[in-house]
Amino acid sequence: MGELARENPEAVEEMEWLQEGDAHEDDADRTPIYRITDLMGAESEMERLAVLKARKATVEAHAREMLERKAFEVNLWKKAQLQQVEREVEHREALLTEYLDMVGEKSIAVVAGRFRYRKVGEKLKVVNETAARAWVACQADAEIFLSKPKERTVLSSVLQKHLKAVGEIPDGCEVEPEGRKFETVMA
Repeated sequence: MGELARENPEAVEEMEWLQEGDAHEDDADRTPIYRITDLMGAESEMERLAVLKARKATVEAHAREMLERKAFEVNLWKKAQLQQVEREVEHREALLTEYLDMVGEKSIAVVAGRFRYRKVGEKLKVVNETAARAWVACQADAEIFLSKPKERTVLSSVLQKHLKAVGEIPDGCEVEPEGRKFETVMA
């Protein structure tokens, strides 16, 4: 209750009031000693019940806020850690690509794995989904260019086949030229 007292002193007073008025159980037959015998007692219990329900809502709201705050903090920490790791990965990969170029090899195997250049063919990339959708809508066979009915995103693989078959680059797309890609394969 220490953390609660710092954050919400009224709630602590409220909880102390509730604890003072709590019903006690008889050990013999487990029935409450306190019973409501008149309208005033019922009114009093309704007031206590209202306070308890309000407190429950407050606790749930506070818990949600704390979870959201913690999730935000964890995501910030995760992002910072991943950025640091990515910078380190890029640095290490740059060193390995420099070594591959220096020795004139395409692939080198070491105990920890293999690093190499892999040939990458020409690839069509959707850069503007809206323009690509407009182009697809103008096609007679538009349905083959779209994914599942719920998502309805433009399928770049189908656009790639269209480029090879017809030679036309659809609107909203660009061609990435063939080249080589560095990759590592861990053992």
